[in-house]
Amino acid sequence: MSWNGSAITKFFGIFVSQMISEAETSALYTSLKGTVEVGGFNDYRGGGHFSGRLTLGLVAAGVVAKKILGRKVKIESRIVEIDDCNNPDDFPKIVEEALRAQDSVGGIVECTATGVPPALGEPFFDSVESTMSHLLFSIPAVKGVEFGAGFAAARMRGSEHNDPIISPDGTTATNNAGGIVGGLTNGNPVVVRVVIKPTASISSPQITLNTESGKPEELRIKGRHDACIALRAPVVVEAAAAVALCDLTLIARRFGRRLKRALRTPKDTGKSYPSSDLPEEPDLAAGFAFMLKIYTFVLYF
Repeated sequence: MSWNGSAITKFFGIFVSQMISEAETSALYTSLKGTVEVGGFNDYRGGGHFSGRLTLGLVAAGVVAKKILGRKVKIESRIVEIDDCNNPDDFPKIVEEALRAQDSVGGIVECTATGVPPALGEPFFDSVESTMSHLLFSIPAVKGVEFGAGFAAARMRGSEHNDPIISPDGTTATNNAGGIVGGLTNGNPVVVRVVIKPTASISSPQITLNTESGKPEELRIKGRHDACIALRAPVVVEAAAAVALCDLTLIARRFGRRLKRALRTPKDTGKSYPSSDLPEEPDLAAGFAFMLKIYTFVLYF
């Protein structure tokens, strides 16, 4: 069994994403309370609009985004931790133990994008982190996002966290910034990690509010539920990252102001960034044609 998001993407990642099922009990309760005032419209079946099934569209968009980004940009994701364990060989055992205990476990997914040109990003509100986080937090069960060293930076000093530039093209000795400085890409790999919480729907009895009696009562959830939805997340995280980078690339292509400045010859070095650092001209026709094939395939099945 592969734990690599890229491999899943190649083999019908869209349908893997479609199979995600997490009945967000507390989220549904919040939704019901909020929608009563507007007529109570809330389809709670299968988790409603909190279900991971909705990531189907996001994964489809990610496929098209990768086509537009071109071959120079490589985006891969993988599970780096499950239940406080970072050894992939132990992941199946941990998930199986949680399943037997009628419980669930969470995990962390790391996504890396290489070949990303410098100066992508639209500060202040649409920095690379802002744009990517916005999409990542739309994935059900995502409770945290960090870039580069992330939260570990709080325990580092500036001398440790700073990434020394060792090449005129912007390559750094370390990558604590995660390939993003000042909200803009710096030409180094963009590294983002996403926290996936344990599945809310578990077979073990839990205490929750009975909305009819108004009192807390024991709840037993029936049916099939994933012991670890983090296993399904890499393909979705990868797609979200691709969509964010594609959007920023199209903006850069349209306005081009930052990329043009980045490609100018620096006065102090006498060198310029190679033109190959520019993202390939988006092939929108090929992208949409590929999406049409996807929809045809989905409708066929």
